[in-house]
Amino acid sequence: MKPCFEALVANLDTFIASLQTEASVDIRLRLVGFRDLHDPTCEYGWDIHEFTENVAQFRSQLSKLEAKCGQKSRGAESSLDALFFAIHSDWRKSKTHRTIILITDDDAYDKLHASLYNRPDNGVERVIQDIQEMRHSMLFMVCPRFAIYRRIADSMVSADRKIAAVWVSNKDGETYQELANLNWASLLKMLGQSISKTSITVT
Repeated sequence: MKPCFEALVANLDTFIASLQTEASVDIRLRLVGFRDLHDPTCEYGWDIHEFTENVAQFRSQLSKLEAKCGQKSRGAESSLDALFFAIHSDWRKSKTHRTIILITDDDAYDKLHASLYNRPDNGVERVIQDIQEMRHSMLFMVCPRFAIYRRIADSMVSADRKIAAVWVSNKDGETYQELANLNWASLLKMLGQSISKTSITVT
């Protein structure tokens, strides 16, 4: 994930500027750096920050984010948990366009961790329903082509909800390279413009 973090820091100003292309957007930013909740060998917790209007503060948070966990095995991570956590953030209550950006280089566990949601309906359908119930919202994903992310993307399309997905290879060795080679400046500019345009319709 290191090339992603570096690219986000380097192109943050491009993203912020593009948010103002269609409308004057009063932004708040929140960083949730997630790690593996399901593997007890993971040695580090999540990097959770509150919403901030201070871009410099957000940039500092991003620059300090590290891709480390120390778990003994790979194969999945807490992406679904991170989506659930983000959905239930302390969003503004009115005239708010909510955008969640998920960036990951690994597959996701198919169940939510009990510390976040301890009920039987704790699978991907729970998260999909919660996303679809968010008014004035957009989901933007940069992730490998694993089935769980495809299921989320397809459900958003079928429900006519705003979704943008940038797919990278899910093969060992290719994912890192494709993430590193993405044109992050163009991606973030496009995302900012989309958010700005969509925010005009928020009431």
